[in-house]
Amino acid sequence: MTFDPDISPETRLRLIHALRISPTEGGFLIEAEHRRLVIDNASLVTPVVLSGLWNWIAAPQLFAKAISAVGTEGGPQTQALLTRLEAAGLLVEGLWQDNTRIAELRVAPGSGLAPCPEPSIAAEALSLVEYCTMAPGPRGWTLSSPLASGVVIVPEPDILRHILNTPKDWIPKGDMQIGLAHMLRRAALMLPPEQLPEPGPLTSAGLRLHGLSRRGSAPGPVGAIGQSSPDRELDLPHPPHAAGTPVALPAPPQGESPKFAALLSRRNSLRRVRDENHLSADALGSLMGLAAKETTASGKHRHFPYPTAGSSPLFTSVLALSHPTDNLPALSAYDATTHALHPIAGDPEPLLQDAAVSMGVDKAPAGLVTLAAHFDRLGSKYGDTAYALVLKNSGVLLQTLHLAATASGLGSCILGGGDSRAFAKLTGYDPRHVGPVGEIALTGPLPDKLEKWERYDA
Repeated sequence: MTFDPDISPETRLRLIHALRISPTEGGFLIEAEHRRLVIDNASLVTPVVLSGLWNWIAAPQLFAKAISAVGTEGGPQTQALLTRLEAAGLLVEGLWQDNTRIAELRVAPGSGLAPCPEPSIAAEALSLVEYCTMAPGPRGWTLSSPLASGVVIVPEPDILRHILNTPKDWIPKGDMQIGLAHMLRRAALMLPPEQLPEPGPLTSAGLRLHGLSRRGSAPGPVGAIGQSSPDRELDLPHPPHAAGTPVALPAPPQGESPKFAALLSRRNSLRRVRDENHLSADALGSLMGLAAKETTASGKHRHFPYPTAGSSPLFTSVLALSHPTDNLPALSAYDATTHALHPIAGDPEPLLQDAAVSMGVDKAPAGLVTLAAHFDRLGSKYGDTAYALVLKNSGVLLQTLHLAATASGLGSCILGGGDSRAFAKLTGYDPRHVGPVGEIALTGPLPDKLEKWERYDA
């Protein structure tokens, strides 16, 4: 496939496929695939704009014409809606020539890229960011990098041959190459050399795996995307090489159960948010003191109630509270050495609402503990296996927090994912060096008896 360098390209916008709109209390929900946008400001969407949106869904090819044809009544509202649609990953920008798609830009939800075409950039030198790869997909070839905020898709890789042949200091020539450069720069796939980010401690493999496992950076769904097969066997199969008669182990002690055994039997993943939607300082002190407080230190090694690779501090626990009491900060970082909370300026609502989505409930939990891994603690020592060790260590700490919450009389629920971009924006951490890898929601005081529907484990 070739394009004519003498014909200027045309930029078109379209909504992603299978878009749905449903009403909510005080607004409505726009969603498709794994992406969603809640509109709670009625003034943002006038009848003119909403009518146009329905037309765009029914006939995406009219999308660009609809934008240019909107009058003064719907213009500002339309632009505001477009901004939020693209920030949610529901809008796609395409580069076309003679009704032939040359390339398209898809952004990661929450990247905040401007939705409307900007004036062509000057022909300045650009370089590909680290870890760029091209891979075939259903709509063509995708150029991506875990350091970028979007992907660019082309029908054939030959379209980007000039860039791939000159990954450093490439200077676009002609309107078509400038259009491609504009798109690649908006996706942060190409940047001026002085703006290129420094690679973090994780290798390309570890960084990609981390990006694919987190909302805000994953190009596809994160978490459950369907139901388990009703025909699956409940019991896991034994190893094919297992042979001989099974050896029965002694039964656990009867009568007065040991305290730890009682704790394990009481443990449940509690997803219902209780009406007493607040956490006291005593409850948080008990939780973090039991699960995460440093126990001993010797030389360069630190020891905790949970094991860590290399006996090195690896995680910062970030706490978000829906209704803080006892002068507790709404958002804070836990210091495991001093057993203290360091306040963080910002509203934790995005993290708490994302937790509610992960739990499948409407009400945000009373609290959320996010484990932020310091990748440099393991990256230089363990190379390609560093991220796997991070995940193993986070699983150990999540279980420790889960049991400590039960011992402290708190309901809790380990989550399957979170929003990396929202976390980085609130905490100020550079996501290449420190990133969230695990979350556990705190749902309030643990009731004496759990209803079956309240539990994930049921």
